[in-house]
Amino acid sequence: MTEAKDHKLLVGNILSFDFGEKRVGVAIGNNITNNVHPLETIDASKKTDRYIKIESLLETWKPTQLIVGYPLNDDGSKSRMSALAKKFGEKLKNKFNIPVHFIDERFSSSEAELRLKALEKNLKKRKHIIDQVAAMIILDSFFESDKNEKSSYFMKKIQKNKLSELQHLLSIQEMDVSLIKDIFIRADKFLINNQSISKYDVLQGKTICNLFFENSTRTQTTFEIAAKRLSADVINLDIATSSQSKGESILDLINNLIAMGVSIFVVRHSKPGIPAKIAQNIKNMAHVINAGDGNKEHPTQALLDAYTIRSYKKKFDGLKVAIVGDIEHSRVAKSEIYILNKLGVKEVRVIGPESLMPKNINDLNIKAFSSMNEGLKNVDAILMLRIQKERMRKNTIPSEKEYFKTYGLNEERLKF
Repeated sequence: MTEAKDHKLLVGNILSFDFGEKRVGVAIGNNITNNVHPLETIDASKKTDRYIKIESLLETWKPTQLIVGYPLNDDGSKSRMSALAKKFGEKLKNKFNIPVHFIDERFSSSEAELRLKALEKNLKKRKHIIDQVAAMIILDSFFESDKNEKSSYFMKKIQKNKLSELQHLLSIQEMDVSLIKDIFIRADKFLINNQSISKYDVLQGKTICNLFFENSTRTQTTFEIAAKRLSADVINLDIATSSQSKGESILDLINNLIAMGVSIFVVRHSKPGIPAKIAQNIKNMAHVINAGDGNKEHPTQALLDAYTIRSYKKKFDGLKVAIVGDIEHSRVAKSEIYILNKLGVKEVRVIGPESLMPKNINDLNIKAFSSMNEGLKNVDAILMLRIQKERMRKNTIPSEKEYFKTYGLNEERLKF
């Protein structure tokens, strides 16, 4: 049994239910990755309100649609449970205003028992586990039907959007708004509030190499965790002990790694333009992600910061955003100025001493303040920067203590 096929237009998390009068097994899946995981079993045997628990699950997982197992007799005819499951699904749809799709589940429970027999000696005591596995099987069946429809809405969207044309991620300044928004839309699909699916298979079979010519702990670790969660193999190359120390050029190193099967390079370098130079030379043999080049740009950090603002403020129109600190030497600040202006923020403010302001300030479409109190008035978001000591040619601030006294963020200043 199926309903209208417009359920396939909805992309994101999906909850599936193995309906029963005493218990309802629940599983979670995502129709981008087709990963499915057991979630829990709702006890309804003591006249408990199963819909209160379901509402809590919906708030946590925010599914785009619900799948309900539709029990039939072995010959395909309807049974008493068919009517009850149908009523359950319709109540879900009407109560929570979420599309509901029904999947034939006449063999899901028996298949769940077979899967668990090798692991469970006494299945009678573990019926709630059977219900969850049955819900997984129901969702697997739904995904299997999706796999055969190559003209589905999501596939069309992926083919049409700018992400399919993106070979390298090098600079916010070079990205158009539609590409940035497509990245945000893709990121939405992987964001699960409060809980997370531990692993996706999106990059399975790919090898990513973190090439950090500058010391980094947080950024490199973040890229490594992200790559592994997407099932990629990760190489963290120690530049100090690599062939670089023997005089081999960066491009020699890159070409050797490509020959060994590296698909993606995450590059951080103290000199501006190095990631772009690598990308220019390898063309379409691999992908390059700029993780920070000199004082030029840090596009992935800017994307993350803008995505965070979007998550809380929902839109950029009308926002006033302040960037505080060492604007002159910060590659993060430059990328953030570019992306916020592209996304239509009403006003981008920079706050800091004149010695830390960029020389081309008039070309950046920003409003500069030397006073924290003035600069923070009526802003919607604040981005704080550290002092970039390693890029300063001379001491441009009197002392760190004095700097914090004037430009540090505290609760009193947040009131502005």
